[in-house]
Amino acid sequence: MTAQDFIEKAPLYTRVPIQSFTPPGSIMRMCENAKCKRETTWFKTGNLRTELQGTRPDIDLHHVAYKCGLCEANSMGVIYELLV
Repeated sequence: MTAQDFIEKAPLYTRVPIQSFTPPGSIMRMCENAKCKRETTWFKTGNLRTELQGTRPDIDLHHVAYKCGLCEANSMGVIYELLV
């Protein structure tokens, strides 16, 4: 599974083996905004990394944000953890 497939199609809470995961710059996704109401291209708008220390093992969460490229009114976030 590619990083693109993971973000576009993988079910929630599913462990997916991917070598060298990097979130793609754009994805295809349905936009429910009244201006769109169809599958459109969403563009990455930002990244954030949060490390929760003191847990065993430490939790290292990554967040990536996407915005609909057509209406620019809808956004979504993907939260994932890289497991080694």
